[in-house]
Amino acid sequence: MLIGKQRVERLVCGVIVAWGLFHGAQSLQAKGQKPPEHEKPSKIADKLASNLELRMTAMTAPGGLQANGSDVVLIDVEAVDADGNRCPTFYGRVDFECAGPGVWRGGYNSGKTNSINNLFLDLECGINRVAVRSTLKSGTLSLGARSAGLKDAVIKIESQP
Repeated sequence: MLIGKQRVERLVCGVIVAWGLFHGAQSLQAKGQKPPEHEKPSKIADKLASNLELRMTAMTAPGGLQANGSDVVLIDVEAVDADGNRCPTFYGRVDFECAGPGVWRGGYNSGKTNSINNLFLDLECGINRVAVRSTLKSGTLSLGARSAGLKDAVIKIESQP
């Protein structure tokens, strides 16, 4: 969780543009201003880091995951609050467990070398994406995710013959 302020100023087309990100334990605000100090706060999210859980969402082609050995399902993994809103300040490791007719291909950690094909991945800004390739056998693919301090998630995906 981030606590504090950050102010950035840039010269854009001859005008100084300033913006800031102000965040506390329970809210996140972005404030933009033009000289002379006309602030217009915009609330982005409330209750950012309380009662978080993992949520997984599978994305397949319209016909679903095909058991042909080359189809891939992409799965978004997110840290969400009780209302289902993603927590944009969450950054943490998630460990995965993959079972059934699929080959774990993993995901990518921005800026980290050798971060692909591991059974763990970092969520950045509360989200990341992993991939699982189908095999020639149809059936139920099960993917579990867990992260310290968050409620676990499991998703089941049927691969079609």
